[in-house]
Amino acid sequence: MQMEIFMKVFLTYFLGDWSDDKAHGNGTYIHTDGAKYEGQWKEDKQDGQGKETWPDGACYTGEYKQGKKSGHGKFLWADGSEYDGQFLENNIHGKGNISFNLRRIHMG
Repeated sequence: MQMEIFMKVFLTYFLGDWSDDKAHGNGTYIHTDGAKYEGQWKEDKQDGQGKETWPDGACYTGEYKQGKKSGHGKFLWADGSEYDGQFLENNIHGKGNISFNLRRIHMG
């Protein structure tokens, strides 16, 4: 029986303002999967204006409160559909406009 050692390094990093051992001010956080947040931080949480992008092309730009999408924002899905309006605790909530990128295929 052969034993192998497998080590996976999780590399995430933060580049930005730091206070009392916490992200506080403006900064960028990049996750191992390629997701990225650029914007304002308060007490180690996303707070204020920011932009979050994901490897599939989805993107959110808008307000954050205590680490969650809250307030006005714009979410663009990878398929081109988008929502512009209110969010509450990471969910679409309140008034806003949504448009769908409907891809139709006609075969014939």
